[in-house]
Amino acid sequence: MLRPRALADVLRQTTTGGVRETMLVQHDGSLVAYANQEQQESQVAGAIASNIWSAYTTHSSAAAEPITQLLVECESGNLLVTRVGQFLLCLMSDSDTGFGMLKAKAQALKAHLEEPLSRIQIP
Repeated sequence: MLRPRALADVLRQTTTGGVRETMLVQHDGSLVAYANQEQQESQVAGAIASNIWSAYTTHSSAAAEPITQLLVECESGNLLVTRVGQFLLCLMSDSDTGFGMLKAKAQALKAHLEEPLSRIQIP
């Protein structure tokens, strides 16, 4: 059973050091859990991140190795998207936060969530 409040508490632990938002979304862009002040902002960001992930995975399907992470430099900050089980983990940071910090936080969070989230089956 997925406990949204506990999941949001885990996501909230990464929102330090320039990381301002952490989200877990389904591949269709539906928000599962988030650590941010504004739910509407998270829904929009999650949908955009899911769309970017989908576009890259669709167009790179002929590549030898599948995409494991996307790092995007945006006008308002940086975005990292990676797969955790059947979900997408998205971290957004300030523009002055390095991709290394974003990647390190994403890897630690992914390692923590991989096993519990892999047990969840989405129809």
